[in-house]
Amino acid sequence: MIFGLALFIISALSILCFILMYVDKRRAIDGKFRISESCLFSISLAGGAIGCLASMYVFRHKTKKVSFKILIPLFSLTHVALLVFLFLRG
Repeated sequence: MIFGLALFIISALSILCFILMYVDKRRAIDGKFRISESCLFSISLAGGAIGCLASMYVFRHKTKKVSFKILIPLFSLTHVALLVFLFLRG
Protein backbone atom coordinates (compact mmCIF):
# COMPACT_ATOMS: atom_id res chain seq x y z
CA MET A 1 0.00 0.00 0.00
CA ILE A 2 2.66 2.52 1.05
CA PHE A 3 4.99 1.37 -1.73
CA GLY A 4 2.24 1.94 -4.32
CA LEU A 5 1.50 5.40 -2.96
CA ALA A 6 5.19 6.34 -2.93
CA LEU A 7 5.61 5.02 -6.47
CA PHE A 8 2.61 7.04 -7.63
CA ILE A 9 3.85 10.26 -5.98
CA ILE A 10 7.39 9.89 -7.32
CA SER A 11 6.08 9.07 -10.80
CA ALA A 12 3.64 11.99 -10.86
CA LEU A 13 6.21 14.49 -9.60
CA SER A 14 8.82 13.15 -12.02
CA ILE A 15 6.46 13.69 -14.95
CA LEU A 16 5.66 17.17 -13.67
CA CYS A 17 9.35 18.05 -13.27
CA PHE A 18 10.16 16.65 -16.73
CA ILE A 19 7.48 18.89 -18.25
CA LEU A 20 8.61 21.94 -16.24
CA MET A 21 12.21 21.46 -17.38
CA TYR A 22 10.99 21.32 -20.99
CA VAL A 23 8.95 24.50 -20.50
CA ASP A 24 11.92 26.24 -18.86
CA LYS A 25 14.20 25.21 -21.73
CA ARG A 26 11.71 26.57 -24.30
CA ARG A 27 11.37 29.81 -22.33
CA ALA A 28 15.15 30.15 -22.16
CA ILE A 29 15.38 29.78 -25.93
CA ASP A 30 12.56 32.26 -26.50
CA GLY A 31 13.90 34.78 -23.97
CA LYS A 32 10.72 34.64 -21.86
CA PHE A 33 10.08 34.53 -18.11
CA ARG A 34 11.73 31.40 -16.65
CA ILE A 35 10.79 28.85 -14.02
CA SER A 36 12.92 29.45 -10.92
CA GLU A 37 15.63 27.01 -9.95
CA SER A 38 14.22 26.89 -6.43
CA CYS A 39 10.92 25.65 -7.86
CA LEU A 40 12.69 22.93 -9.86
CA PHE A 41 14.77 21.91 -6.83
CA SER A 42 11.70 21.82 -4.58
CA ILE A 43 9.76 19.55 -6.90
CA SER A 44 12.85 17.38 -7.38
CA LEU A 45 13.38 17.04 -3.65
CA ALA A 46 9.70 16.24 -3.09
CA GLY A 47 9.93 13.28 -5.47
CA GLY A 48 10.48 14.50 -9.02
CA ALA A 49 14.25 14.09 -9.23
CA ILE A 50 14.15 11.14 -11.63
CA GLY A 51 12.15 13.16 -14.15
CA CYS A 52 14.40 16.15 -13.64
CA LEU A 53 17.51 14.03 -14.20
CA ALA A 54 16.05 12.51 -17.36
CA SER A 55 15.06 15.91 -18.73
CA MET A 56 18.51 17.35 -18.03
CA TYR A 57 19.96 15.00 -20.62
CA VAL A 58 16.99 14.72 -23.00
CA PHE A 59 16.72 18.51 -23.38
CA ARG A 60 20.36 19.35 -22.50
CA HIS A 61 19.12 21.76 -19.88
CA LYS A 62 20.88 22.76 -16.65
CA THR A 63 23.67 20.25 -17.33
CA LYS A 64 26.43 22.80 -16.74
CA LYS A 65 25.06 23.94 -13.38
CA VAL A 66 27.11 22.30 -10.64
CA SER A 67 24.21 22.38 -8.20
CA PHE A 68 22.03 20.43 -10.64
CA LYS A 69 24.85 18.02 -11.54
CA ILE A 70 25.32 17.10 -7.89
CA LEU A 71 21.96 17.45 -6.16
CA ILE A 72 19.59 16.00 -8.76
CA PRO A 73 21.42 12.63 -9.02
CA LEU A 74 21.67 12.57 -5.21
CA PHE A 75 17.92 13.16 -4.88
CA SER A 76 17.27 10.49 -7.53
CA LEU A 77 19.34 7.90 -5.68
CA THR A 78 17.54 8.76 -2.47
CA HIS A 79 14.14 8.26 -4.10
CA VAL A 80 15.17 4.96 -5.66
CA ALA A 81 16.56 3.78 -2.31
CA LEU A 82 13.29 4.76 -0.63
CA LEU A 83 11.27 2.79 -3.20
CA VAL A 84 13.52 -0.26 -2.80
CA PHE A 85 13.24 -0.04 0.98
CA LEU A 86 9.44 0.22 0.86
CA PHE A 87 9.19 -2.60 -1.66
CA LEU A 88 11.37 -4.97 0.38
CA ARG A 89 9.62 -3.98 3.59
CA GLY A 90 6.19 -4.52 2.15
